[in-house]
Amino acid sequence: MYFLVYNLWLKIQGINLFLETQGGFFAKMVLLITSKQIPPTEIKKKMFYDPMEEYTNEIWKIKTSFLMPDLDDDELEELEQRTRLQVKADALQSKRSYIWHRYQVPGIVAFLIGFFYWVFFGSPLVIYLDLIS
Repeated sequence: MYFLVYNLWLKIQGINLFLETQGGFFAKMVLLITSKQIPPTEIKKKMFYDPMEEYTNEIWKIKTSFLMPDLDDDELEELEQRTRLQVKADALQSKRSYIWHRYQVPGIVAFLIGFFYWVFFGSPLVIYLDLIS
């Protein structure tokens, strides 16, 4: 909810959030909910968020696929670092003022949310079965 409120606040202030970004309506909605803009100069090799745009044919497009290849942890980390540095180089070369980035949420957070839901509300499967019976 933080990113949605933050991005809507920027939109209310009159900032065109998608001035240099191309993509469909739903892709832009996903960006508003999950991402924020940062200047390309803030992109570092080791970060806890990933670029949500790619530079192809001199156009910045929203990434629509988030699937990562099946690699070892070290290889995957190296791929993420190369991707970040490539996006930074492309942004500086094209004089881009911002890049959309999505934070990497640790997997334990999803398990923790599910655990607390289960503790306070019970099993979603049982609730669903009660609704349909």
